[in-house]
Amino acid sequence: MKKLVVLALSLLAGFSTYAGPQGEDNGIGVKLFVGLHGENYGQIDLPSILDAAREGGPKASPTLGFALDSRWYVAKPKNLGIAINVRWLDMSYACLKLKHNGQVNGKEVTITDKTKYFDMSALGGGVLGTYYFDEKMAVDLYYNIMPNVLLMSAKSGSTDDSNTSYAFGASHRIGAAYRYKVFQAGFEIKGGKLKYQDWGDDAVESLVGEKYRTGSFRIFLGFKF
Repeated sequence: MKKLVVLALSLLAGFSTYAGPQGEDNGIGVKLFVGLHGENYGQIDLPSILDAAREGGPKASPTLGFALDSRWYVAKPKNLGIAINVRWLDMSYACLKLKHNGQVNGKEVTITDKTKYFDMSALGGGVLGTYYFDEKMAVDLYYNIMPNVLLMSAKSGSTDDSNTSYAFGASHRIGAAYRYKVFQAGFEIKGGKLKYQDWGDDAVESLVGEKYRTGSFRIFLGFKF
């Protein structure tokens, strides 16, 4: 019981804290986001003429993920704060389902092939600027660049065979967040095309070097401690 009381008091104390004095609220941020993207997320980047032929096809689900970052303020002119922003982790998941007719054990059935996308980034850096309305409210604008791996796991619905492939490169994030006390909400744009890699036995040699689309518009809620 004593531990529960201490925990409750700690949470209340945390929720009553402010955004922080100007340029002095160094700390850790957590973002939980949903990413909205175009029809060709996780697909090869094609010229616009060929790209139009893919319109109306199956589309991957919105991405779901989280990000963890830290900030250290290095300047505070007027009502502003300028910080170094390190994003430690950025991970998301999406799934694409492709249904088609086929035969299983001599019967005509609907077969569903699935591709899972695991978008993983770590140890990125950037810059962050904060405008302080007061010690409770602030707005952040930021930019990050991160090394990025896209793992694509495809499974056939008719044979249960699966294969895994990878794309790698750098991705960018530019965004804005409104902060009230320990809470934050905002949006960011993730951009960058990743190159297919010949990692593992599942690599398709003809695809090595082709670029894959991983961009999305993210809406997030979270905390800044």
